[in-house]
Amino acid sequence: MQNKTLMKLGLLALVLLGIGLSQRESQGPQKPEVPEDAALLPALAERLNDVASITVSSTSETWSASKTERGWGLDAKSGYPVKMEEVRKTLIAISEAEKIEAKTKVASSYARLGVEGPGQEDSNSKLVSLTDANGAAIAALIIGNRREGAGDPSYYVRVADSDQSWLVSGDLTISEDSSAWLDKQILELPRERIQAVETLHPDMEQVFVARSSEEVEQYEVYDIPEGSELKYEAVAAGMGSALQYLNFVDVSASEDFDFENRTPTRTSFWTFDGLRVDVTIYSVAEVPEDETFYAVFSASDGSEGPEQLKAAGPAPAPEEGAEVPAERSAEEIAAEVALLNAKLSGWVFEVAPYSKTNLSKRMTDLVQPIAVEEEAPAEGALPGGVPIFEGGLPEGLELPDGLNIPVVEETEDGR
Repeated sequence: MQNKTLMKLGLLALVLLGIGLSQRESQGPQKPEVPEDAALLPALAERLNDVASITVSSTSETWSASKTERGWGLDAKSGYPVKMEEVRKTLIAISEAEKIEAKTKVASSYARLGVEGPGQEDSNSKLVSLTDANGAAIAALIIGNRREGAGDPSYYVRVADSDQSWLVSGDLTISEDSSAWLDKQILELPRERIQAVETLHPDMEQVFVARSSEEVEQYEVYDIPEGSELKYEAVAAGMGSALQYLNFVDVSASEDFDFENRTPTRTSFWTFDGLRVDVTIYSVAEVPEDETFYAVFSASDGSEGPEQLKAAGPAPAPEEGAEVPAERSAEEIAAEVALLNAKLSGWVFEVAPYSKTNLSKRMTDLVQPIAVEEEAPAEGALPGGVPIFEGGLPEGLELPDGLNIPVVEETEDGR
């Protein structure tokens, strides 16, 4: 009896095993299980400090950013600094990507996930390659489509030397446009700091504006031509704000720019706390209607202030109760000068036309002719003050050639 029971149980186990096998076969090939260590690139975390170059390849562009003496810079722009947050975000996201689910190994199915690799027709994938200072490969990852509808970001990816694709966690959004990585802010000097601005044009026209103190809101325009007045009270505000949010369109190394036979416009800025910034602006145009503007920047100690303000005498004493800013030491000024020149020296920046406008104002941009109100004609005169004479000109009065004055002759009826 006991033997028969054991035989029945054995037969039942075989039947259940057969059902399980048939079900697995009907579902097709099984996906590899995700291992306990779900990190996509487990060795990368320990080598992040060894990464010296990041190369991003897409169907439209291939570019790279590398470590330089100044930090991370864009190779195509002679090493001009890139945003460090982009570097950190990219390296950390790739090193912390974790496998969620194994996907296809079939090459013909890669395009559905966007992991076929750049260079393929209609491919949206990006290949991100990490190398060390010697150019040796550390990691290479093909980033495909983002999974739609998921809460936390997740992407389909494939390690470049593997045929296995994965769905992984993490925000692997990386721009294929290299300019998105550039730190495009040239410098930021708030209008509140600017005391005076002077522009000298190639034809030697000089424009100078200044404020006597930080409490004064508007800039005074010096040497206004006789018969002219300001277009409006705050007309010079743009000059004082020209360095407040100044970004570039493009950048190149100074050694690659042709400075010969170009006469620039030069503009200088002085701050109330002792900094001077000089901007040299070049206009380049193959045709006059298509000008491009380039600027070179340098910083220096400006504690002496502009000559025009020296000639005007000492600044008026601040009003009673007004906050007087503390003077900076020569060492503090020198530190800011060194910091700015470390960033600005050696570069030529293409600036937008509206930025160039504020950096190179002319007097005609600031003033207009004084409007003269015409007086009403006197009684017995035509408009313009031309008199009317009855019976002809008075004896001895002669008119210049070409000038005719109406003569009123009395008629027989007295009209």
